[in-house]
Amino acid sequence: MWRLDGDFEGTAELHIPGGTSAGSERLTLTSGQIGPQEEEFFGQSHCHWLAAAMSCMTGWDVVGVKLYYPEQGWTAVHTAVAAPDGAVLDI
Repeated sequence: MWRLDGDFEGTAELHIPGGTSAGSERLTLTSGQIGPQEEEFFGQSHCHWLAAAMSCMTGWDVVGVKLYYPEQGWTAVHTAVAAPDGAVLDI
C-alpha cells in the first residue's frame, strides 16, 4: 500500500478568478479534509491543479483521460497521477 505524504498542514485560501462552476470565488483547503467544495473544484474543473501538486509531492507521473468527440476529435477531460502500484489517484 502506498501513502501520499507531504508537508502541508493547516489551511490554504485559494482565490479562483471567474469562480468555480458552482460560483465559488474562494476555497479554503484544509489538510486531511475533502468536502463538497473540494470535490466540485478538483473533480469537475481544476483536476490538473491537484494532479500537478500530487506529482510534485510524490514524483508520480501525471496521467490524463481523453475522449473522442466526432466534431472535435480527441479532447482531454481529466487529469490524475499514477501510483507505483498502477492505481490512478485523484479527487
